[in-house]
Amino acid sequence: MVGFDLDLTLLDARAGIRATFAALSAETGVAVDGDAVVGRLGPPLETELASWFPAAQIPAQADRYRQLYAVHAIPASAPMPGAARAVAAAKGTALLEQHVDIFVGDHVGDMIGARAGGAHAVGLTTGPCSADELRAAGADTVLTHLDEFPA
Repeated sequence: MVGFDLDLTLLDARAGIRATFAALSAETGVAVDGDAVVGRLGPPLETELASWFPAAQIPAQADRYRQLYAVHAIPASAPMPGAARAVAAAKGTALLEQHVDIFVGDHVGDMIGARAGGAHAVGLTTGPCSADELRAAGADTVLTHLDEFPA
């Protein structure tokens, strides 16, 4: 089975993430810099929220962000080039298996997780991390875009 990261791997959600944080900012009165947020996508949401909210507020703000994401981010997001072909190439008998043999992601955390899970780590340079950073984090393969994945 092949696992894919979502943001900046299969989905260009940058505009949607900016819109979601703008909505959260409007509700809370906390000025979140959406450009700064999308410039460092990859770590868990709670890590990003810690840059803007006191620790006691993070669980509630994470829940609210996730609610707003469905409303604001999904409509404003678009598939990454090659996403449909990459997913199509991963379908079939491999999806019937119960474990992930390959994991595709754009962040060093994705590579670390893939390696820890015993999967072949495929790094994608469409996100915040360079090919060198992805390799240093354990990427077995590095691609510049998803059009390269089916091969």
